[in-house]
Amino acid sequence: MARKKSADPPPSPTRKSQRLAAAFRAASSSRAPSTPKVKNRAYDAVRRENRAREMPLRKSARIRNLPPGSVPPPTGSTPPPLPSRRRQAAREPAVGYTPQRAPGIDLDTPRGRIRWGDPRPTGASLAKVSLSGTNSALSGVNVSMGIPIIHHADRKIKSEKLRTMEITFGEDQGKLNLDTRGNLMPVEPSVHEAYDRGLIVFSPTLPDLIKLSNALINKEVDGWTKQRPPYKNAQGFIHHEDVFPLDGTGREYHILPTEKWDHGSHISIKADGDIEAQPYKSPFKEGAPPLPLVTIHCSPYFVVYKAYQAMTKKGAVLPPYMSTEERLIRKIGEILTGKVVPPLPKA
Repeated sequence: MARKKSADPPPSPTRKSQRLAAAFRAASSSRAPSTPKVKNRAYDAVRRENRAREMPLRKSARIRNLPPGSVPPPTGSTPPPLPSRRRQAAREPAVGYTPQRAPGIDLDTPRGRIRWGDPRPTGASLAKVSLSGTNSALSGVNVSMGIPIIHHADRKIKSEKLRTMEITFGEDQGKLNLDTRGNLMPVEPSVHEAYDRGLIVFSPTLPDLIKLSNALINKEVDGWTKQRPPYKNAQGFIHHEDVFPLDGTGREYHILPTEKWDHGSHISIKADGDIEAQPYKSPFKEGAPPLPLVTIHCSPYFVVYKAYQAMTKKGAVLPPYMSTEERLIRKIGEILTGKVVPPLPKA
């Protein structure tokens, strides 16, 4: 008699299935007993009423975005696309004044940024107007790594002082940008620190100081050749870029270490035509200007504003050979900061 074959024993559970089963039992034992959901009839009634009020707005959403006078499309169809922002901006009239700049200079605030959320332009945008590119404007040293950039007029100026600057700079309200490239200059970190501490002052040449003073006091631009008159804001001040256009050609400036500069310290300057920067040691008090002129792109408005702020500090005395320029800087600075109201222009 044939012997019946016994049934195969059930396969033993794997370790993974055992862990899953144990986890399921633990979760089931710790789960709180479910309770029936309590309905709040008053809350539901208010919610239904609010939704009913919103329904007409939801239905008219396809109509609200249409141009005026357009016939709404039938329900379920796709409305025509809205015009792009660029086309809308082209149709709208220009607000305020935008100075004309040479090709390749770009806008007042280029789209590129050093980092997200930082309003300062990138080194490539600054190089479009900076005669030294991303190198230091004084020594010519490559500072492209990290881009040490100085602001002539401090970007942390208080709002009331900024409003005064807008007026005297010929800008409309809310239009002055302290991160404009006419206010920025690449330098090495040592010069950046000395400039912020008021140990170094930049000064425009005497002809540029006279031109700036004439624009502020007499409301005239020396050498104006354009057919249109210079732009003036509501307070009668000429726009600073109509006085000194940001055209990439640059202007000459004096470098003036003040008497606060430590004796024995030096500054490296690469003058026009030099292959390498030359070190110059302090003090700088006697004789002709010992430091060569440097050509930079920045606006004399911002440079004089910073120079005046530095000269009002204790011990910030300029060399004697710059006495004429110092008097003009103080006179112009008092107007730019609103301490003195210029007289009415001559008839």
